[in-house]
Amino acid sequence: MCLSNNVDGNNALYTEGKVYKFENGYITCNNGIVLSAKGTPVMSFEEWNEFSHSDFKEIKVKYCDEYKVGDRVLVKSEKQVEEEKLYEGMVPFGPPMKKYCDKVITLDEKDYWDNTFLTNNWWWRNDFFVGKVLE
Repeated sequence: MCLSNNVDGNNALYTEGKVYKFENGYITCNNGIVLSAKGTPVMSFEEWNEFSHSDFKEIKVKYCDEYKVGDRVLVKSEKQVEEEKLYEGMVPFGPPMKKYCDKVITLDEKDYWDNTFLTNNWWWRNDFFVGKVLE
């Protein structure tokens, strides 16, 4: 997986701060098109970064169940949230909350509910996260 830090020249393809999967030499951009370097798969993440006009940072995600204040986590994609119906029983899952999908957030204060964090003015439960981001 890689985090887009700078989308210089590629504003339509990538969103700054969003996480993209780099798999088998290809990456899927915002419009769903699968891109590769010059039409062929690249062999490494470094080679992809050299090819792209954007600046990406490689991240690793550790899948887990327990989180604490200060952890950096990857929020599930909008599709995952909707498929798993994670929003049921919560405020409507609208654009203000959806903008954090596929992004890395840092967990802020822990609420009195178990495993719930107030971050970016939204309450996040553990099941919204893919896992911890390893630095």
